[in-house]
Amino acid sequence: KIFIKRTNMDVPDQVKSREELAQKLDKDLDQHIQNILEKNKGFKYKDGLDPDRLDEQLRLIPAFSKEAPTQEDIDASPALQALQALKYECDDPEACAVAHKDDGNYCFQRKEYKKAIIAYSEGLRQKHENKNLYAILYTNRAACHFYLGNNGSALKDATWALKFDSSHKKAITRGAICCFDLEKYKECIEWCDKGLAIDKDDLKMIELKKKCYVQIKQKERDQRKKEMRAVKDIKKRKELIDEIMSRKINFENGSTPQHIEQLLNTLNKPESGKLYLDDRKMLHWLCYFVYPEFAQSDFIEDFSEDICFSEQLAVIFETYPPWDVEKAYSLKNIEIFFEDIKRNTLIKVNPTMQLGTLLSDKRFTMAGIAPVLMVMSKITEFYKVTLENQSTEDF
Repeated sequence: KIFIKRTNMDVPDQVKSREELAQKLDKDLDQHIQNILEKNKGFKYKDGLDPDRLDEQLRLIPAFSKEAPTQEDIDASPALQALQALKYECDDPEACAVAHKDDGNYCFQRKEYKKAIIAYSEGLRQKHENKNLYAILYTNRAACHFYLGNNGSALKDATWALKFDSSHKKAITRGAICCFDLEKYKECIEWCDKGLAIDKDDLKMIELKKKCYVQIKQKERDQRKKEMRAVKDIKKRKELIDEIMSRKINFENGSTPQHIEQLLNTLNKPESGKLYLDDRKMLHWLCYFVYPEFAQSDFIEDFSEDICFSEQLAVIFETYPPWDVEKAYSLKNIEIFFEDIKRNTLIKVNPTMQLGTLLSDKRFTMAGIAPVLMVMSKITEFYKVTLENQSTEDF
């Protein structure tokens, strides 16, 4: 049996009913609130929600968030940062590493590979005895690097994974693929052999190994062709130098094979043009026509030594150049000169002369690998002044 003892509640004399008590409590509460408001009249709450940004701010409050926050969201929200810290506040490093691995897997599934790398790296910093977990984290991070195109980093992580678990199949597969993409075919075969030692029927490893042997043979063929081209190029270069030497051309810094080789090396860039020997054993030169009156020039990329100057100039002066406002530079008015630097004399060149004849003349000196010739109009004042102040002679 349960006995209930009822006693009369002591109620103040001034309170005669429940309604009166409720009214008194409400009045006291209102007075208390009013006192607080009066006390904090000058206080302004600064961290409240902004009505204009309400949706954005609610998204950063965990209780109201409808989707997983990004790292930018976490950085902007103290509440999210606190929750994240709670997740990793653990005395068990292995459990913490697993938490980071799960975060990395989530980012990986969303193809957020850079974020996944950060998560896996945090997991790898935890010190514990679970070697398999280390192998998984390294393998997963290798996959992220692979999809970002960082094959070198992916290969390093796959290699580290095997140090913790030498039979980790995913790490072996990833390492083999990275080696193949990096064209390390012999290393790729070694990785494939590791995989086949675990599963001899692994079709992926079998096919990849076959591709490696095909690529190795192809590289060997390409190398042989490259060496043959190099030998051929050396032979052609020697023949070119011998032909230049046979022309008895006077180069400013010497006419030795070594100096000519150095000059030819200045033409390695495509925009520099090319000096070559054709099937008729004719040298094709680069050539400059300069117009000192206007500080202008024309560059001839292919001037065969058996072509006369009048033929080249006929092409150049088919129309008046834009800088020749007075129309003074026409084929009938222009004259060609070169400077005999030893005698400080201008030599007038016959337009019907071939380039090869000029280059072999002892008075002509080549400063570089391209002959330079001066062109002036005989009907201009510049021409008259130039010839008055410098000695000249015909070729």
